[in-house]
Amino acid sequence: MLAQLSSDGRALRVAAAELDRPVPTCPGWTVRDAVAHTATLYAHKSTIIEGSLDAPPTDWPPQFSYDDVRDFFDEQLHRLIEALRTRAPDTRVWTWYEPDQTVGFWVRRMMQETVIHRADVESASARRPNVPDEVAVDGIDELVERMLCDDDPGYYEGYSPGQGQRVAVQAAGHNWTITLGESVASFARDAAADPDATLSGDADAVLLALWNRLPYSEVDASGDDSALAALRSLVAVATQ
Repeated sequence: MLAQLSSDGRALRVAAAELDRPVPTCPGWTVRDAVAHTATLYAHKSTIIEGSLDAPPTDWPPQFSYDDVRDFFDEQLHRLIEALRTRAPDTRVWTWYEPDQTVGFWVRRMMQETVIHRADVESASARRPNVPDEVAVDGIDELVERMLCDDDPGYYEGYSPGQGQRVAVQAAGHNWTITLGESVASFARDAAADPDATLSGDADAVLLALWNRLPYSEVDASGDDSALAALRSLVAVATQ
């Protein structure tokens, strides 16, 4: 995972040649915005890990100073990898996912965060990253289990995920069935016999579609359009 994080971080940096280009996957952002956002995320997680914090850092973000956002990105990527590399994965630190309060959580999360933001930056040049199946499947699983289906009772306060629709997701021989309940979403790692809707295709395309970085028309989407729309809306709430 650290190797993937490093590789995708370098690819993101290379793709950030023209900072003023708009980022189609993040309307309103330029490449500069995407690079600054990702670097600031790296700084935030490095601060947690370096300080062995048991709560998120206060007074965040600090006032960063740099001449070129790409230099800032390089510095923070190196800092993050060193922080993760030099600590055992089971070292206890704060995370937003209560069942896993370890450095290992951040290794996975930062790898997957970089996959998505690399895709954002490359979209400014009409390119799409080649994500290995193993990484894409892991990203789908993380999104489904730890974001969409977090069972914190306040997670979707004021928002209803759905009315019980079931969406089957299939990629690289793996299956998930997401149930969009009225108060929380739940899932099973299996293929429902009669889902309301299905998303399937190449693993990297399914990952990017689930993250709302590709339209569902870029994968094999079938079934109830309202269930698919509810899933897309749920991702927007769960990942904000």
